[in-house]
Amino acid sequence: MKNIRVEGRRWFQKTYGNTYNSVRIFIDGKPVVTLPEDYGYDSYYMQRAAEWMNQQGLTPGNEGRAYLSIWCQENGVDLYDDCLDVSRERELHHENI
Repeated sequence: MKNIRVEGRRWFQKTYGNTYNSVRIFIDGKPVVTLPEDYGYDSYYMQRAAEWMNQQGLTPGNEGRAYLSIWCQENGVDLYDDCLDVSRERELHHENI
């Protein structure tokens, strides 16, 4: 594994004040998983990505965003993350854009 790219999308539900996100993970440029919409704000998309990678045995040890960053740094893996705030719930689905 040479690089990991995490693409997040966030949508703020104005009516009830909730924030939702979805996540897509790429390893060495190839898409490996799209995690569906879930409640969570700020950088929770990175937490979800770290948890998924740990559950798959791709990053051994503790789960969590900080751990993923440290693990990548210690193992020479480039980590890229980006999050797009979208205006409509349907735009959370990565295949729609």
